[in-house]
Order: sequence, then C-alpha cells, then structure tokens
Amino acid sequence: MRRRIPHPPGHYEAEERTRTRVAWVLGALVLAATLWAAIWEQGFAIGVILWSPLPGGVFAWWLLRGGSEQRYWLRWLLMRHDEGRHIDFEGFPIDIDITEGRILVGAQGVFHALDAEFDQATVRRLALRYPGEGFQRRGRTWWFGEQALFHWLDSRGDRHRPASVRFRTWFEREVLPGLRKELTGG
Repeated sequence: MRRRIPHPPGHYEAEERTRTRVAWVLGALVLAATLWAAIWEQGFAIGVILWSPLPGGVFAWWLLRGGSEQRYWLRWLLMRHDEGRHIDFEGFPIDIDITEGRILVGAQGVFHALDAEFDQATVRRLALRYPGEGFQRRGRTWWFGEQALFHWLDSRGDRHRPASVRFRTWFEREVLPGLRKELTGG
C-alpha cells in the first residue's frame, strides 16, 4: 500500500477551509456567549468556575474526533516561518524548497530521518565534498542540492540499510515527480 504524503493547509480546497473557519468562529462565539451568560448570572469568579469545564470538554471532543489527524497541519503551522515546505517521512519533517529552478532538501531533516549524526564536523565535511550549490547554508538551515543528496545517499557505508533505501525510494517516487512537475510548470 502506498503512503499518502500529507500536504500543508494550502493544498486543501478553499470551500473546506472556509467551512472550517466558520465552524471555529461560531464555536468561539458560542463559548464567549456562554461565558458572558455565566458571568452575568453568577458574577465573575463563580461564572468562570462554572464555565471552565465547557472549553475543556470541547477540546477533549476535538481531540477524540480528529484532532490527532490535524498533527500535520499543526506541524506546518508551527514551522511555516521557515522557508520551503515540510513533507513528512515516517514522522520526520523533511524541508523542501524550490529556488531558482533548483530543488533543495533540508539536511537536518534527512539526517534525523536516517538516524545519522548531524554535527559541525559532518557539516564541514559535506561543505568540502559538495562545494557551491551542492551543500549550502541559507539562513540557519543547511540544504542539499538534489544531486548532492543522491550522491551522499549512495556513498554512505550503510546505503543498504532499510531506512536509507526507504528514504531514497520515497523521495524518488513520491516527492520528486511532483516537484519536477512544479518546476516545469506542468
């Protein structure tokens, strides 16, 4: 069975996003109205105490009814200040960016996904091995160029390790076709 790559909220249908926003706004209005009614009837302290289980119940309902499915959206929301997009590989966020017609992959996510050490010595070694656009730093993130990533995966001593094989297969079959299609504008 093929795994489906989760997409950030920007890929959802506009109608679905609008319906979700309206539902959240209406829910917030209902909670605010019940808080106001409780404070009006009982006073501030007692009203807040009587009202407080209501948001807890709503949160518990949300968590049980599908809040756990929103983890990809929440991860995207927390990491959206970074450049690029974040695609999940077996629970590890892999940063992807398309700049000036080139596909870049965040090195730290790849190292974490493959359980490899990502320290200063590794960074220096990779910067010397893949100079220029192969392995570069932009902002606070180190990025692999597409060819440098494949060369690094092939040259590792553990290239037959299941995690490395799964990562390369996943990247080549599920991620790259969509990114190349986006690059060509087709």
